[in-house]
Amino acid sequence: MTSFASKVRSIFRVSALAAVCAVAVPSGFAVCLQTGPTTTYQFVGQCTDCSGTGVGLLTVRNYTLGNALEYCNFVSFSYTSNLTA
Repeated sequence: MTSFASKVRSIFRVSALAAVCAVAVPSGFAVCLQTGPTTTYQFVGQCTDCSGTGVGLLTVRNYTLGNALEYCNFVSFSYTSNLTA
């Protein structure tokens, strides 16, 4: 087999492997956009493990209220309260 034919076969093998990997990767592992508008939603509720209220802050990117929340929309979540023993 010539050197050229060997290189061509190797290229086809690598291309086929790349195509199989691209199809096999679940959509949950898609590349998320790191730009776009962010929105923070505040949730306030009566505590069962603290006195007063607890506050949750959910920050999302490229999200429209009412749509399903996707992995790529999530930016951060924080919760604060005056948790007692």
